[in-house]
Amino acid sequence: MATQEECKDLTFEEREQHFKKYNQLRNVSSEPATGEEIKRFYDLHAQDYDRILKDIKFIAQIIGPQELDKQLKVMKCPPDAKIADVGAGTGMPGQTMKELGYTNMTAFDISPGMLEEAKKKDVYTDFILCDFNEDTMEKYHKQFDHAISIGSFVSGHLTCGALDKIARIVKSGGLVCISFRERNLESEELGYKQKLEEMEKNG
Repeated sequence: MATQEECKDLTFEEREQHFKKYNQLRNVSSEPATGEEIKRFYDLHAQDYDRILKDIKFIAQIIGPQELDKQLKVMKCPPDAKIADVGAGTGMPGQTMKELGYTNMTAFDISPGMLEEAKKKDVYTDFILCDFNEDTMEKYHKQFDHAISIGSFVSGHLTCGALDKIARIVKSGGLVCISFRERNLESEELGYKQKLEEMEKNG
């Protein structure tokens, strides 16, 4: 993977191609990237990230929060409910949540660069730099009313173990909204579907 120094003089179009090429490579592998690899990649693209997602017509950061909002309204959830955004990136899911009226969001991400961009949106009350694959997250157990994770459970990124950790940081009765690409959800190698079924069975 190219370094930040090697990419600093690239045009936006060249950086976008680099982004797409990297994701294509990751999507054909069931092996997770190292935390350091993921951090470097997203730090590199943090400033261009929103524009790249707009160009590739990525809309999960809108649809996911809208779906969570529907269920929270059924529960008569207050706007200041404490919500964890796992893999918040530059804060696009949080931005949609704020537009829907939610005011108490915490951003979790592995990339300092992405969190710096998220801060500019002024939609989160706290920012936590962490790796859900490696960190225990014990200090956050049952600290959140609900959680959302958009675009992080994909090949090469968050693994099945992170599903357990998200469930643990949410209080009993809380909702967890996670986006999956169909091919990743159905992949036996990644094991997301099997893990979710196991979690549902075990309550």
